[in-house]
Amino acid sequence: AFSGIANKISNISNLISAALNTSGSTMVSQNIAAKNYNRVNKILVSLGLISISVAIGVSCIFVLFPREIIGIFTKEETVLAIGNKYIPIAILLFFGSAFRAIMNALINGSGNNNINFVTAILDGIVLRIGLAIIFGLLCNMKYYGFWLGDALAGFTPFFIGIVFYFSNKWKTYK
Repeated sequence: AFSGIANKISNISNLISAALNTSGSTMVSQNIAAKNYNRVNKILVSLGLISISVAIGVSCIFVLFPREIIGIFTKEETVLAIGNKYIPIAILLFFGSAFRAIMNALINGSGNNNINFVTAILDGIVLRIGLAIIFGLLCNMKYYGFWLGDALAGFTPFFIGIVFYFSNKWKTYK
């Protein structure tokens, strides 16, 4: 029963991330085309401030009012009890989405479809499933391990994006 609730919480964080990614990648691509690389840096910093502020705010609300938020979806005590274990996972999801928005804006805005493809495969399949299997089955964390693997995989675009950013390869794509 809680999986549906967890999915809704994850969707909220992904919705915010997608909105920031879309707006950020548009501005990044325009400034890369204009060779205004300093402005790209400012856009990424602004995206970071916005997305991390949202992640902090939503995390604080979730930490302070978990029963009320989960109670929107159910009143069952057993489901609410599982929800308390989900708080750290939700926070990881919120911050993973925040950091993902920043670097996805750079990757998408640069037009580098190879980096975008590798990031999507690693994030969406390899690490998401791999980490879920490692934590959920091999570490015997069961459903909590599946959630943890899913949440940690959300940071993949950030780490790939950091390497991409410091390589300066994003300046060479059209």
